[in-house]
Parts: sequence; structure tokens; C-alpha cells
Amino acid sequence: MSLNWNAEKVPAKIREQYAKDLERAIWNSMVIGIPAITEKNLAEAIHRTRLWEEINGATRYSADGRTEIYLWKSLHLFVGLKTNAVRRTRTQFLRLLWDNSIEYTQVRLDFLATGKMTLPMIAA
Repeated sequence: MSLNWNAEKVPAKIREQYAKDLERAIWNSMVIGIPAITEKNLAEAIHRTRLWEEINGATRYSADGRTEIYLWKSLHLFVGLKTNAVRRTRTQFLRLLWDNSIEYTQVRLDFLATGKMTLPMIAA
């Protein structure tokens, strides 16, 4: 299934100025299971994104590679963004978060033991 999105309700200036974060917010909608960011669900979207990033790390870094740039801090800019991502209940999201955090912990343990890193795919 392709990921379709519509950001027409996000101001054009925001879309241009924060294009990289907008792209991250589009992909993030699949992970957090919230296909449309609204004023009503903004707190939930930010909280889910923050939980994901706290466990898995930021998905973007500064140009020098030293500073993590967290999406949850700019997600409020994208109220009005809609995607066709599958909606997840809070329980489904927390299960995904838990399952993936266990996988990443195992990857880190394997790396410490062998020096080789194999990243798992995010569960759907």
C-alpha cells in the first residue's frame, strides 16, 4: 500500500520552511497510528511521537551530526496534515512500541556480543 498524504491545510510557509520535518511527520503517521493531525488529537500525536523517539532515538540530526532533532517538538506545526496511514488505538500503538523496543534491545545486546549490528524491520 502506498502512503498518500495531503498537507493543503498546513500553511504554505510552514510546508516550505519545515519541509524535512513535514516529510518526517508524514512517515511518522504510520508509526504512531494517527492518520490526521488535528487540534483535538495533537497532544496524543505529540505524546506518541515523543515516546517513540525516546526509545528509538531521533530520526534527524543537525548538519554536523552532533545534535538530535526531535520531531515531537515541531509536530504542532503540521495540524491539518492527513495521510492514509492505518489508525492504531492507544493499546495497539503501545504494543508496537513495546515489541520494537524489545527487538532493538536484542540488537544492541547482539552488537555488544559480536560487534555486528543488524537492524530489525519495524513491525506493521
